[in-house]
Amino acid sequence: MHEILTIQAGQKSNYLCTHLFNAYESYFSFDTAPPTESDKPEASTQQDDKKQNEEVLINHDLTFFAGLTPTGVETYLPRTLIYDLKPAFGSLRKINALYDTAGENPVADALATSIWPTQKQPSTIKESSIPFPAYQAALETASDNTSLLTPQTVQYWSDYNRLYYHPNSLQPIPQLLLPTSQRKLAEYSQGTQLFESLAEHLDNPLEADFRHQLERADNFQGVNLVVESDSGWAGFGTEYLRGLRDDFGGKKEVWCWGLEQGLEGLDAAARRERGLNLAKWLVEAVELGSLVLPLVAPTWDSPQGVLEHGVWEGSSLWHSTALLSAGVETALLPLRVQSGGLKMGEVGEFLTLGAEGETERRNIVGLGLGFEGDRNLELGWDERRLSAAFPCKGDHTFTELRVERYPHKEEEDTRDKRENRPKNDDEEGQKETWYPQHPIPFPTPTSFPANMFRRTLNPTDDKDASPIRITSASYRVRAGSVIQKVAYLKSVVQTYASSEDKEEMGHKLETIRESYTRGWDLDEEDSDWDD
Repeated sequence: MHEILTIQAGQKSNYLCTHLFNAYESYFSFDTAPPTESDKPEASTQQDDKKQNEEVLINHDLTFFAGLTPTGVETYLPRTLIYDLKPAFGSLRKINALYDTAGENPVADALATSIWPTQKQPSTIKESSIPFPAYQAALETASDNTSLLTPQTVQYWSDYNRLYYHPNSLQPIPQLLLPTSQRKLAEYSQGTQLFESLAEHLDNPLEADFRHQLERADNFQGVNLVVESDSGWAGFGTEYLRGLRDDFGGKKEVWCWGLEQGLEGLDAAARRERGLNLAKWLVEAVELGSLVLPLVAPTWDSPQGVLEHGVWEGSSLWHSTALLSAGVETALLPLRVQSGGLKMGEVGEFLTLGAEGETERRNIVGLGLGFEGDRNLELGWDERRLSAAFPCKGDHTFTELRVERYPHKEEEDTRDKRENRPKNDDEEGQKETWYPQHPIPFPTPTSFPANMFRRTLNPTDDKDASPIRITSASYRVRAGSVIQKVAYLKSVVQTYASSEDKEEMGHKLETIRESYTRGWDLDEEDSDWDD
């Protein structure tokens, strides 16, 4: 069946993936009773018909699996593993309404009686240590009120979660296992130690957790590994990545999504720590991962470009990761469609065209999000937000795969277009492009921030009633941003890393940089990346 598994680790990653799976769920059509294959709606509105047609286009089995609870209730749950510190799970319990047979979860009891009315409510109740969020209470009564979610009310990623998870998917980590009294993962080495502590004191995450996911898959094609790449979770993710490669070699795709905070507003010490974490993650992910996809959570005080009229709060993880999730969901759309879709391996093979052998791994991929009116937002390493001390005097795009939700009129009869062309008239080298087209609108569940993509500030304007449409997401292998970012990371390593790391990591970062200087006309004499 070629299932896609997800491993998400760290606060930012879980904020992002909660948005992502909420979007996946919004394609579904639900009745008031547990769904079965024979269920057919008795009547439907035009909107219902549209949603059902969109659902038919998506192969949900790639990212969800069917099962049974201990009481025989049919389930359809995400194929994911969620790692975070136990307090970060908020009110979300490992044993939820579907699996709570002992009646010890008041949240689960309430959900069970509202979502599965035929299931008897247990009589034993204990108070939850964290208050039940208002949005979750609204979901119980099917009021689904998005106004209950604001940057101020969302304290945990579970506050806006819309899904049940299998108990095996939820992996809260006791803070006592952290190798520091600070009770947070700040350094790369702390993440690697945490992974080792789990294996020693509990169970090896790969043997205990990932194996359970494999048992529910026929022939999985790959993994989306989503981690915070500039915190201690980078070390945790690296250990997971090494384990995946030890078990499966290069037979399976592993896409390494790395969430960064960015450099805005950080003091020198924080820049140094995050830079070292990211450098260590990058050299390992480039070597062991199939693709490396950096994501920089926007922290602008004022929205830019397409978001100029939207409701936006850059300091809110709920807001910033919602924007990132829109790009990720659109980019992954070709992997999830019923027909005319792509496999992870096909996408990876195309994007890395031209890289020569194992010594040249040009697998760092930028992600862009496109809106109607040819407006675009860069969600990865944007030169405008990188260190100005290491400019790259030139740029080149090696490959680009643009997923189009709304095909251009002149291309609407072309389902899947590929071409090879120069990037522009005054630049050497060829640019490979591919335009998979899937006319499926981006879903916006009530858990998504309202009015983020708004046309105008005038509430009386008719156009304001509908949001600006997301039209595309682009995977791009570009030279300029990678050269600039790697040059910055190399300077951090040479200044602050230990003697051993300085030599080894410096060499690996230079090898990465060189991979992006070949195959196009770059004047290295005008570029500042030397020691």
